[in-house]
Amino acid sequence: DFLSARPAPVIQEQEDHPLPSSSVPGIDWPALPTAAGATMLAMHWQLERSQWLRPDRLLELQFRQLRALVEHARRHVPHYRKAISGGALPTRDALTPDTLGRWPVLRKAELLAADRQLRASTWPREHGGLIESATTGSTGQPVRLAFTEAAQFVTHALVLRHHLWHRSEFGGRLAVINPHLEDGVAPDWGRITNAAFATGPCATLN
Repeated sequence: DFLSARPAPVIQEQEDHPLPSSSVPGIDWPALPTAAGATMLAMHWQLERSQWLRPDRLLELQFRQLRALVEHARRHVPHYRKAISGGALPTRDALTPDTLGRWPVLRKAELLAADRQLRASTWPREHGGLIESATTGSTGQPVRLAFTEAAQFVTHALVLRHHLWHRSEFGGRLAVINPHLEDGVAPDWGRITNAAFATGPCATLN
């Protein structure tokens, strides 16, 4: 567990440890972030410590989450409900690192053909609303995607982790090239990083 994990490296220099933004005037440090910022920093705290877990403990936690996902797919995703009931895939309790290889690779052609059969009929309301998106189709036909706000939050947390790992200077300028963005200039880096840290201006290029 986290208490028995190897300690994270000690950060000694202030430049390596950006201060979170405080939402309360007159209280700069320790910061009192917004609810969104506090949730983002709490997720980062878990991610920062999980990288020091023993490999067997990390694998155990990964499969705990994977089994929950498999159970959801079995109950609510037509494509996997059919596959699991036919015995082609391991059930939740039988899912192990050894049996995981029985899950077939989902080819892009199959994904395009199945589409709605791969969408869950329902999901926990605590996961928030559904977000529709699509790939760019740079290697062929675009693929439509649907994910929850909870899934998007985890993605955002990993973006923030990327910035912290690479010691991004949040007060500096950021340039982003992305086919989903319009050309322009913004006063900050956007809500992913701004949830927890004050940032400088950002230029975007489609």
